[in-house]
Amino acid sequence: MGVTLRYLACLAPGCAVLLMGAPAGAQGTWHYRSGQPDLVFVRDSVRLVRDGQPVQNVDRPGPVVVEAEIQNGGPGVAYDVVVRVADNGREVAERKIATLVTGGTYRLSAKWTAKRGPHRLTIALDPDGRIAEVNEKNNLAVITAPVPRSPWPILALIVALLGAGAVAVYASWRLSTRPRPAPVPPPEKPEDQAPPG
Repeated sequence: MGVTLRYLACLAPGCAVLLMGAPAGAQGTWHYRSGQPDLVFVRDSVRLVRDGQPVQNVDRPGPVVVEAEIQNGGPGVAYDVVVRVADNGREVAERKIATLVTGGTYRLSAKWTAKRGPHRLTIALDPDGRIAEVNEKNNLAVITAPVPRSPWPILALIVALLGAGAVAVYASWRLSTRPRPAPVPPPEKPEDQAPPG
């Protein structure tokens, strides 16, 4: 009894299943269903990094790195995975992962320039929904990053108000502590004067 090697094509590109041990001339239909990928963020991997250190808050404008680790947690291979980073809906960076096998990971590192004001950073996996996944609802990570407004206008106002108040207080104090001239006696009236002689 001979053994025939048969290949059955999978739905995913580049995937083939080798069925071994089927007796020559065996009849029947072989069914194989490839699994779907599941793109997920590795726990606690989504973060902001400044000067090489993770930061909880972006305290000033300037360069910041958005980091995340992406994993394929499903049984199928993911091809041409797009990862998009956006700031308040405006695209900051986009990466394309050619292949992400089951259990495989990809480390995202994207530069972002923080500006003053509120920011909602999003990292979207397969943002256009081109890849059929086990779970489509776990493809978005959100970071809220408010960058404080400049303190200088507020400080300038405080200094101006305090300065004006300080000037008024100083002027009042200066006037109150200035030495006063000795009182000048009123001139004598002519009838109060004694007659000459």
